[in-house]
Amino acid sequence: MRVFELISLLGLIQGIIIALLILSSRIFKNDANKYFAYFLLVISVIGFDSLLSPYYKNLSQFWYIFFDIVGDDIPWVMMFYLPLFTFFLKSTKVLPSFPVGYFYTPFWIFVAINFFIDLDLDFNLISVPILTDNRIIFYMMEDYIGLLLTISLHVLVYVRMVKKSDNQWVRKLWWYASILIFIWFIILVDLAFFNSQSIDSFLNMLWISTAIFIYWLMYSGLLQFNLSNNRSTLNKRLSNVAENQKDRPRIGAKSDQHYQVLQELMADRHLYRNPDLGREDVASELGISPSYLTQLLKENAEKSFTSFVNEYRVRAVEKMLLDPSFELFDVLSIGLEAGFKSKSAYYATFKSFNGLTPAQFKRTKS
Repeated sequence: MRVFELISLLGLIQGIIIALLILSSRIFKNDANKYFAYFLLVISVIGFDSLLSPYYKNLSQFWYIFFDIVGDDIPWVMMFYLPLFTFFLKSTKVLPSFPVGYFYTPFWIFVAINFFIDLDLDFNLISVPILTDNRIIFYMMEDYIGLLLTISLHVLVYVRMVKKSDNQWVRKLWWYASILIFIWFIILVDLAFFNSQSIDSFLNMLWISTAIFIYWLMYSGLLQFNLSNNRSTLNKRLSNVAENQKDRPRIGAKSDQHYQVLQELMADRHLYRNPDLGREDVASELGISPSYLTQLLKENAEKSFTSFVNEYRVRAVEKMLLDPSFELFDVLSIGLEAGFKSKSAYYATFKSFNGLTPAQFKRTKS
C-alpha cells in the first residue's frame, strides 16, 4: 500500500471516530452536529471503497459481493452532501421553504436500480436486460446527477447561508468542502472525456485533501464550532434566568448610593458578562468619573475594579457548574459566557478564588 493511500485511510478512520464521538458525546450533542456526523460517515464509506476496491479481488466471493454492493452499488455520491446541507441549514438557523427529504429521491431510485442489477448479475434471481445492458449509463448518471445536485446545493448554501453568516468556522467549512467538490468535478470530467493517466493522481489528491479536511476538523474546527454553538445556547438560557439577590458577592456593608446602583448593574443587568467591560464603561453607567469609581470600590469592597468584576464572573460560573440544567455545556463555554475573555484568564482567575480549576470544582461539589 502506497504512502498516500495509508495517510488517506488514517484520515478516513479518524473521520469515523469523530462521527461516532459526535453522535455519542453529550458535549457535541445537538441537532446540527448529528447531520455533520452523518456527512463524515458517508464520505468515509466512499473513500474506503475508492481506496480499497483494488484489493476486493483477493477476498472470498461472499465478501467481494458484500463490499461491492455496500461500496459501489449503493450510490453514496448522490447523497453525501445532503447531511452537510442539512447541517448548514440548522447551524445557520435558515428555515428552508421546501422539505429537504425531496433531495433524497434520486438516491433511492438508483438504489432500487442497482438492487435489480445485482439480483440479475450477482445472484441470477431475475432477468432485467434493460437495466443490465445499460448499467454503465446508469452508473455514469449516478455520478453526474450526484455532482449536479451537490454543486447546486453548495451554491445555494453560500448565497442563502454562508454569505450572510458571521460564523468564521462555517465559512471555512464551506471553502474546504468547495475544494473537495472541485477535485471530484475534475475527476469526473477526466473519466468522461479524457481517461488520462493522471486519474490516479487526482484520486490521491481527492483523498489526501479529504484526510487533511478531517485532520482540521479533529484538531480545531469542530471544537470551535461547538464552543460557538454552546455559547449561543448558553446566552439564550442565561437571558431567561434571573439571578437571586443572594448570589451577589458579599463585598461590603457601606450604604453608598452609587455603590448600591453598581451592585444592581452587576446583579440585574449582568454587565460582567461583557468580556471587554472597562472601568470607563461602568463609570459612564453610574454617571461618575473612573477615578471616583476606583475610590468607591476601594472604600466599599476593598478591591480593584478587575477583581470586583471577576468575582461576579467566578460566582456566575460556580452557579452554572452546579446547576443540573447546564450539565450538557462544557466548562470552557460556561466561563467565556460568564465574561472571561480567554481560557487562560478564566482558569487562572477561577483558581485564584477557589484554589481549584473549574473542572475540579465541579467534581468536588457535585
